[in-house]
Amino acid sequence: MSLVAGGMIVFLAYEGFELIANAAEDVADPGRTLPQAYYISVLFVIVLYLLMAVVSVGSVPVAQLVQARDYALAIAARPALGGVGFKMIAIAAMLSTASAINATLYGTERLSNTIARKGNCPNVWISRSGTGR
Repeated sequence: MSLVAGGMIVFLAYEGFELIANAAEDVADPGRTLPQAYYISVLFVIVLYLLMAVVSVGSVPVAQLVQARDYALAIAARPALGGVGFKMIAIAAMLSTASAINATLYGTERLSNTIARKGNCPNVWISRSGTGR
């Protein structure tokens, strides 16, 4: 069960990287730029996650992090930054969620736009009055 849970966490941590490809039409040289974007972003996230793990385990006992698993980073910020740090991490988590939703909307719009431009949308039945149904 721990292996499945770990796999799910890794999947969620790296879930957004496929959204980089959605910007291919807006990039000057996608053959060069997209691979660079993937490598740089994955390496950045690996370093960031390792730093967060080291700081979290170094500032708070592991048992306390496990107990507060849903808000462990906020708990880890509390010893160094106090209540303000806890609130900053909570706000950053909300902004991160909004950013992920925004990126998904961007990708969905780009995909829909491409499908429509290539004429792959299903035909809409037009009634006699000329309005779609």
